[in-house]
Formats: sequence, structure tokens, C-alpha cells
Amino acid sequence: ACFEAREALQLMVSHERLRHFFDINGNACRRTGYLPLHAVVVSGSVEAYNFLRALGADARLTTGKTSVPGLFGGLTSLQLAARWGKLPLVEHIIKSSLCAVQWQWGRITQYQLDLSEVDSDAVVGIGLLELVALPDACAASREMVLDTFMQGFVYELLGQKWRRFAHYCHY
Repeated sequence: ACFEAREALQLMVSHERLRHFFDINGNACRRTGYLPLHAVVVSGSVEAYNFLRALGADARLTTGKTSVPGLFGGLTSLQLAARWGKLPLVEHIIKSSLCAVQWQWGRITQYQLDLSEVDSDAVVGIGLLELVALPDACAASREMVLDTFMQGFVYELLGQKWRRFAHYCHY
């Protein structure tokens, strides 16, 4: 899927004899710990991501343990895209998987956003806000903190979190 071979992947998923060899949500690579959706996220292809999601790939499944240095385990698709600095894919995952339309009136739309993967909690462990602030985050990941990424979405969240919690610890 990350090489845009949709027909071959569709055949593997739909063919009765091949289906038990290829589980889109179950057979992680032994070496990298990545599921097919994670490999697509690292490649940065929004189209391939949508294709695998349409086939039933679960975006909330985490990467497994890896034996390859430099790869990251225990991350969801959104977190993996943020860690690798795939900005268009991060924006797409947030808009397509974490947002739900509450109401719409003309050109005005109210969205509800699930922040479970964006901000840290006990279930996920590390969120998007923490990933972009890590000292070893790549330059593209750090660009998510700028007020130009998604109209300042991450910038505003970090500002609110600072004013509400961290400000009191440091001053």
C-alpha cells in the first residue's frame, strides 16, 4: 500500500485463500513492529492511508516492539506521523479520524475533537503535544508548534496547557 500497489493489496484482502495470510490489523512485521497502516504512515501517503482505512485498518492500534534502531514502538498512526514529521498526514488524520461535526449553519461548522491522542493521558501514554516537544524531534515535527500549522491548532493547545498547568510550576 505504501508503494501505491492498491490492486495487489485489494486482491490479497479479497481473495479467500490469501485472506488468512494477510490480516490488516494483526500481522505486524517481526522486525519493525509496524502494521501495514504504520508503514503507509511512515511513507506519508494520504491516499494509501485512506485506502487502508477503507479496507478496515484500525488507526488506533499501536506499533509493536522493534529491533531496528531509530524506529519507535508503542505509537498510534497519528503519533507515528507526528514523530516522523509527516505534516499533511497529521492534519489529515486529525480531521478525518478525531473530528466529528456537531452542527452546521451555513458556512459555520462546530466540531468536536477527541484529544486522547493529541494530549497525553494514562491510556496512550504520550501525546502529539509531547512528541513535538521532545529534544530529538525532527525539524518537521517541531513545525507543528508554529501558529501556521492547522491555523495554530497545536500552538493554541500548548499555550492553553502552559497557562493552565505548567505556568504555576515554573513561576
